[in-house]
Amino acid sequence: MNRLSEELRELRVRLQECEDTLAAIRGGGVDAIVVSGTGHEQVFTLAGTENAYRVFVEAMDEGAITVNSAGTILFANKAAANLLARPLGMVIGTSIFGFVPESERSQFDAIFREASNDSGGRCELTLTRSSGEQVPVFVSARSCVEFGARAICMVVTDLSEQKRNEQIVSDGKLARLILSHASEPMAVCDGNGVIQHCNRAFEGLSAGNPLLRRFDDVVRLEIIDHHRPGEEEQDERWFDIEQALAGNEFRGTEVCLRRDNQAIHLLLSVSPLILPNMERAGLLITLFNIEERLRTEQALRRSEKLAATGRLAASIAHEINNPLAALTNLIYLIETEAISDIVRNYAHTAQEELSRVAHITRQTLAFYRDSGTPNDVNLTELIDSALFLYAGAIRSKNLAVKREIRFSGSIHGYASELRQVFSNLVGNAVEAMPKDGCLRIRVYRSQEWCNSRTLGVRIVIGDTGEGILPDHRAHLFEPFFTTKAEKGTGLGLWVSQGIVEKHGGFIRLKSSTGPHHRGTVFSIFLPAEESRMPRHTAA
Repeated sequence: MNRLSEELRELRVRLQECEDTLAAIRGGGVDAIVVSGTGHEQVFTLAGTENAYRVFVEAMDEGAITVNSAGTILFANKAAANLLARPLGMVIGTSIFGFVPESERSQFDAIFREASNDSGGRCELTLTRSSGEQVPVFVSARSCVEFGARAICMVVTDLSEQKRNEQIVSDGKLARLILSHASEPMAVCDGNGVIQHCNRAFEGLSAGNPLLRRFDDVVRLEIIDHHRPGEEEQDERWFDIEQALAGNEFRGTEVCLRRDNQAIHLLLSVSPLILPNMERAGLLITLFNIEERLRTEQALRRSEKLAATGRLAASIAHEINNPLAALTNLIYLIETEAISDIVRNYAHTAQEELSRVAHITRQTLAFYRDSGTPNDVNLTELIDSALFLYAGAIRSKNLAVKREIRFSGSIHGYASELRQVFSNLVGNAVEAMPKDGCLRIRVYRSQEWCNSRTLGVRIVIGDTGEGILPDHRAHLFEPFFTTKAEKGTGLGLWVSQGIVEKHGGFIRLKSSTGPHHRGTVFSIFLPAEESRMPRHTAA
């Protein structure tokens, strides 16, 4: 009897619990029911509940997912279904691990483990949509215990838009970084031709701060037209930003910027800035400085002229040299014949003059020809040959020649080329001096004082002429620059400098046009091996 009474009491308690549960479900106070089974517990959501919490979760923009300890999705809101690109009915009941790619699995397992241990976990990872598309998300997971069962609640935030914005910002920063560090002048103009961004190189071309000013007001670019021979020269044309905005193409257009009496030649390229919706947002203008290229092209053209001149000179000298040899032989025969002393003297004089002409032709051939291998060169002999070449002019001007040779060794080089150098310098000195002037030549052992301290020989050739004007000195070693008007070619010093540098040396110039001290001194340094330099110099 007592046992029946006890069972009846328990049944009444359980009945009361059931009635309370049904009342709670009807009142919206229950979201899910946990059913204990063999080995695990299972949670069943109540979709029809009007619980305020559930309404809030369904209204969230972030995905909300509840999984059991095995990873089965027990609850998911619409945002989560949209995030995974699957109908809600195909999300609930599936495994959350099915949406995690293998590459992210270890990280997700760590979050799942920490959440199961009541620690909670969060991180960024990617989930796989039904289409296979990878979507970046931020997952925050924490365990919860409701109705006696453990579940894991996750809030999943779609990071696609954020990542896209970060990429745009990153691209923008990269573009600015590239623009600011570009060595060539670059400017970005908006749709009205106003400069919005530019780099330091462009600021260097501008007068003042170029930002927020129209491009045409900052730099005025003249378009260079290279008309062909026979074509009429066109009027001046200027780059107009409006034409570029209208779609006219400017790519590799040569322009000239004139500033402070200086002309800077540039290549202009204009590129439109196209937005993702294919609308034009402005222009990117790039300028390339081509001054160095123009100088190189000019030097090449001059080199070609020099080479052509050398070939022509060599051809003429070769043609003259052959009949000179015949004339020399004929005059020698005349001298050996029985003739009067007067005729013999004439023949002797003619023989000397022919020797001079032959020497000049050999010099001309040496100017063009390049010896195959360098040899030991006696500088004293070369200087004497140069003086011999201009002996007539020295005598006619009554010039004094003070020759001071303190080096008796030799250097390794090309005798014909060095003879050309000394002939040019001696010839220039003789031409520069008036009558009764003084030509000084000094050769002595020396070394390169500034850098390497290389041992060598210094040859100094000075005159007492009028001197060289300061404006001319800077251009004196440029090809085709001459102060002799039509009498000079402007090649002598340029060639001489090239020969000296070819031998590893250098040539320097000092000149004065003052009223008390006038004259010009050329100093040549040529390196020489220690073994070729005698310790005791000869006077």
